[in-house]
Amino acid sequence: MNVAGEVRTVHQLTWGDIQQHVASVTAAITRDGSPEAIVAIARGGLIPAVLLAHRFGCRDLRTLNFTHTTTDAVHADKTTSPVLTGVLAVDGLAGRDVLLVDDIAGSGDTLAAARHLLSHTAAARRLRTVVLVVNTANWTRHQQAPTYVGHRVEGWVTFPWEQPTST
Repeated sequence: MNVAGEVRTVHQLTWGDIQQHVASVTAAITRDGSPEAIVAIARGGLIPAVLLAHRFGCRDLRTLNFTHTTTDAVHADKTTSPVLTGVLAVDGLAGRDVLLVDDIAGSGDTLAAARHLLSHTAAARRLRTVVLVVNTANWTRHQQAPTYVGHRVEGWVTFPWEQPTST
């Protein structure tokens, strides 16, 4: 509980959950056509992006480095807006079908910033977005929804590759 007495839910996902969510989004993406390139939002989107790249036989895997939380702690504070800490190899995406991948969408701000970068700076011909989980407690309704969502929850999410710290 936090100081106001409100219960703050934490959803701990397992590798089995991840496999299920990746399978779900893979089926939907397949119906719409395989991507030509996959861009992961680092750090959280790296593992789902690699899993999807293998499923689609897509060898063109790139990363964007964004941060939007101040620490790795559960219920960590967020920065005012996502911070781009590095761009790796977005050249050559112009005119291509690109799949942007992240592990979770909370407010949707990071996904929106990455989407803008790939649409405008990289000039992707087709840009689809995928997240394994949407946190509906934080989702900002004015943001464009991800194209593909593995699962929706209300509350903080930890992934099996994270080592959460307490606040």
